[in-house]
Amino acid sequence: MALHAGVSSDDGYEAWFAQEIGLFAKAGLDVNAQLFPNGSAAAAALIGHSLDFACGNVVTVAQARDHGVPVTLVAPSIVSVASAANTGLTVASDSPIHSAKDLEGKTVGVLSIQGILAMSVKVWLDKNGADSKRVQLVEVTPPEMLAALQRGTVAATLMVDPFLTLWASQVRLLANPVEAIGPRIISTGWFATTDWIAQNQAAAKAYADVMGATARWANDVSNRAQATAIVTKNLGRPVDLGKTFYAPTFDYAPMQPILDDAYKYKFISRPMTVAELVWKH
Repeated sequence: MALHAGVSSDDGYEAWFAQEIGLFAKAGLDVNAQLFPNGSAAAAALIGHSLDFACGNVVTVAQARDHGVPVTLVAPSIVSVASAANTGLTVASDSPIHSAKDLEGKTVGVLSIQGILAMSVKVWLDKNGADSKRVQLVEVTPPEMLAALQRGTVAATLMVDPFLTLWASQVRLLANPVEAIGPRIISTGWFATTDWIAQNQAAAKAYADVMGATARWANDVSNRAQATAIVTKNLGRPVDLGKTFYAPTFDYAPMQPILDDAYKYKFISRPMTVAELVWKH
């Protein structure tokens, strides 16, 4: 079956892995993985029926549901673990900023001001002595973050792998804000429209199963060099996957704190549970 999946510059690489190592073909799926600047853009394409699957953060899916858009998570993606952080709030090496309080009155660059990364910055600021309302968040694409820091356009950026690892020697790590949400969270996932899933349950299950198998393959350190080469080829630039790991199956407990904070910080208008967002098959 021919399918279209949306990959972003920092998420959804499993679709490329599954293509290259033959897992889609083995499952009888012909998947065209298209690159988007971020998960929100992929989500827009999905809602516009240009994609069958998109990869994005859990907050994006919750916000879509909150606005009456029927989308459902079919497979998990990235796991963020405090002991192996793949995100980091960074400042220039010579920056005078050393604490959350120092960021008040300053500007922080994030991938999307509406997503989980922006929310994590707010949570971290408030938990570490600052007032998140006094810090401005602006959108900066991951490949532009180092240049934005060096120009002084922003005081800090929330970098993600592969860029966090790639530029580690050129920036100073201030904190891992995602840790403020929880020590281990499943932050992103693959989703589809609820109607599409209902009409294509076999294909949806096959895709979810392939994502689980791909996660296990990508988490095997012996495959890391091949995975890095695959992403480098598709992005057209050298990358280092760093400490990026994937969840083979859904685990609700590491996801619920995301939704709790999303409601607290008004990213969604009502409380939600993970069970509401995940396809049960």
